Amino acid sequence: MKTLCIYIALVFSASFLMQAQQKQLRKGDSLFAQYAFVEARQQYLKVLESGVESPILYGNLADAYYYTANYDQALVYYSLLESNYPKDIKPKQWVRYVNCLRTKNLDKKIAQLRQGNQLPEGVGRSIFGKVKKTFEEYVIKKLPVSMAGQSDFGPAYYGEKLLFSSTRDSGTYTHRIQLWNERPFLDFYTVQMGPDSTMASSSKLKGRLNTRFHESSAVLSPSGDTLYFTRNNYTPGNFSGKGKKINRLKLYRSVKDEEGQWAEAKELPFNSDNYSTAHPAISPDGRVLYLSSDREGGFGGSDLYKVDINKDGSYGDPENLGREINTPGRESFPFVSITGDLYFASDGRPGMGGLDIYMLKAGDSVIKTLGLPINSPQDDFGLIVDPKTKTGYFSSNRNNHPSDDDLYSFKVINNEDPEVRAMSDEKIGQDPENKSAGSDLEVSEGKGDDLKMDLGIKIDPIYFDYDSADLKPAAIKTLKKIVNLMQSNAALKLSISAHTDCFGTKSYNLALSRKRYRSTLAYIHDLGGISENRINGTACGSSAPQVSCAPDDDITHDQQAANRRCEFTLATKNKK
Repeated sequence: MKTLCIYIALVFSASFLMQAQQKQLRKGDSLFAQYAFVEARQQYLKVLESGVESPILYGNLADAYYYTANYDQALVYYSLLESNYPKDIKPKQWVRYVNCLRTKNLDKKIAQLRQGNQLPEGVGRSIFGKVKKTFEEYVIKKLPVSMAGQSDFGPAYYGEKLLFSSTRDSGTYTHRIQLWNERPFLDFYTVQMGPDSTMASSSKLKGRLNTRFHESSAVLSPSGDTLYFTRNNYTPGNFSGKGKKINRLKLYRSVKDEEGQWAEAKELPFNSDNYSTAHPAISPDGRVLYLSSDREGGFGGSDLYKVDINKDGSYGDPENLGREINTPGRESFPFVSITGDLYFASDGRPGMGGLDIYMLKAGDSVIKTLGLPINSPQDDFGLIVDPKTKTGYFSSNRNNHPSDDDLYSFKVINNEDPEVRAMSDEKIGQDPENKSAGSDLEVSEGKGDDLKMDLGIKIDPIYFDYDSADLKPAAIKTLKKIVNLMQSNAALKLSISAHTDCFGTKSYNLALSRKRYRSTLAYIHDLGGISENRINGTACGSSAPQVSCAPDDDITHDQQAANRRCEFTLATKNKK
């Protein structure tokens, strides 16, 4: 009798546990459907901790991390999904998995998946693939208007000002938090553009456009009297499954009234509660609206569409831009320049990981990647450009928390510019700004082979800003020299050592030095097509400073600038 009672108790306990697990799983699925990815992750992790595993659970958990740009954690669960349930991975999840691998430079793993015929057709091509690189070079700069710890993104030209979206708290009565990444809701802000990309403080856009919902990614019509933008239709869900609301994005249009103020915004007729429609762009003549949508009939997570704007103010039907542009991944944040060139972000094409920015020149059929330093292993998106001045802006979460986006300015430089032409015409090893250049490189010993350097040149280190892995103009100049030298001598091999200053923890500095190594490696590999088997490197963190940083030393950030560097050794292998 006692044994029977124990058995019945165990059965009831197991049944209760299963019911609790199913309840948590249903709640997680409901939150996931509402784009409440942070809360969904919490529910899924509770289910995993209870011992339940399934391909749907691993897939949704990985996707929830991916959609909030936490690629490190997404990679963990995509890897578990691939190890335990490879036949259950959806085509779109393969795309996301490969993008996560690329953020860690795990090209060998991608190659193994391709060789095993595990990847869908077209997924997992090399960084070059069938995508060509634009010939332009870029100099980028983070805008001072970007606020630490907040998300600032989606730049748009707004007369002499820049319009952008931000989660910064401007003193409103309620501090609204969005569910998908637990950040305040987005509103529009403006800032005055300066001639040298410096900016004053921002101000919240006046009028009726900012509401209790998200407002983001806007475009001003060529006439300047109409603003198209994205707004969400978020309504808190009923987790019991009844009356559940799904969070979708919709396009809105506002027209200036007689007093020059933005009137109440109205929904565009092709929105739906069944799918999202977002990120508007407009043609130079104001007759075609471009957008991103995950509506049925597309090729992937979200596709680019175009809609005719009729003379009477009505709209045509959205037309998919086709598989030449759209992929199984996400295509979003389109922009059309005054010359008709299309720029957009995608995570479905050969790239560096996360969202990368691509362009299709007007009248051309070849899509090109903008490459470094515009693109990075993280998310880069929302680019706008003025072809007349060869300047523009874009958004990126590089070097940040995944949900912290910053605004960057860029300037296009190319071989037509006298300064750049002079740089490319310089003899390797001669630096007019550094009279000490020209001494022999120090030779170090390799793995069993003697390394002998028989070129009498010096490669100067490149330096980074504080807490940054972005390549500066002076660094690009040095890397050009390295690329030219390695292109002209196939026997040369390059060794890179990446360093940080002494601020921050050892683990953080080690991770930052890895980022500096990856950005340096990617530039040399991307720009010159230098094979990675000719390059090796070490991430040293703060272990080998050039400037002393003992605990008793009172060292400033400026004084430690020499520690924030990558050093190079070029050598040829000659066996004795």
